[in-house]
Amino acid sequence: MEGMVLRICLSNGEVIEDPEKRIREYCEIEIYRGYDDCHNVTDEITWEDIKAANRLYAYIGRLEAEKLVNSREIPVILSRIDNVDLGDISDYEWLRVRSCLQELLRVCLAIRGVGLAKATKVLHLKRPKLIPILDSYVMRFLLNIDVRNFIPKDRLLKLGVQAIEIVRMDLINNREEFAILQRKLHDLPIPLEKVRLYDILCWTTEKWDIREELNAPYGKPSRSLRRFKKSEMFGEEQKALTYNEDMKFVRCYEIKTVEQFEMIRSKGEGFIVITDIANPNKIHRPNCRWVTRENFVEKVIRNKCRNGRYFWTNDFEYAKNRFKAQPCRTCKPDRL
Repeated sequence: MEGMVLRICLSNGEVIEDPEKRIREYCEIEIYRGYDDCHNVTDEITWEDIKAANRLYAYIGRLEAEKLVNSREIPVILSRIDNVDLGDISDYEWLRVRSCLQELLRVCLAIRGVGLAKATKVLHLKRPKLIPILDSYVMRFLLNIDVRNFIPKDRLLKLGVQAIEIVRMDLINNREEFAILQRKLHDLPIPLEKVRLYDILCWTTEKWDIREELNAPYGKPSRSLRRFKKSEMFGEEQKALTYNEDMKFVRCYEIKTVEQFEMIRSKGEGFIVITDIANPNKIHRPNCRWVTRENFVEKVIRNKCRNGRYFWTNDFEYAKNRFKAQPCRTCKPDRL
């Protein structure tokens, strides 16, 4: 695997292609020095921590900073948490660590003006292997929620803990990939922990690729941008024209991304063929109750198509003959 281009498959269905190139470009054009070289693994938040977080656009004001620095609760909670890799914590130990992180976020969010972005940009410096940065880009990417809108603090706390749970599971499911990624990036002037690599990949995917916001302090991203924009993601369809037995044009292509899958489901046109190495291949209507995002993510994203694939076509007979597939008994795609 060392010689192959890495692919990191996340639980929200996104696939990060060539994460090494993405991380290197981030370090060249975004804030890197002045923050990622300012880890301070102690139990007390200092003014230096505040300054470093503000270099990464935390925008922590004087009053907020004083409450963070002078807090009596934060050092007590931090003293209970070791600086360990989030993805390496056992399920048993995670119950305790999760409780401590929840309490830590609760104390920080109780300060007026402090949200998840400000809290985690500071706390990451205290426990850089454990705590990811959860700003508005990362939260939108992970949970599809805009935390810039007003959200009650108790709800924001639950969202923060939920996001950390997602990060942990993605790190566990991609343990080998992140280990290789770290080794590939050993020559960076400032080493990056796995949890930081993760939030950079989420942040840049949301900002650069999805929103197409390419402004950066030291240039614009170009080398690691996605090859196709959303408007072009069905480009393969035009290359996938063939003929059926009646010499009529048939469209057929493999569904590789969650965006494609959701678009096909929303249109409700044509047929989805699900192949499987252990069971008969099946033809479904897009709105079939067996055709779900969860099942697609499990087979295509998490399992990386090891036990089957998803295809779309506009012709039932073609699907039946090409894939030697049977019609689903639930949605009955063979009936008009």
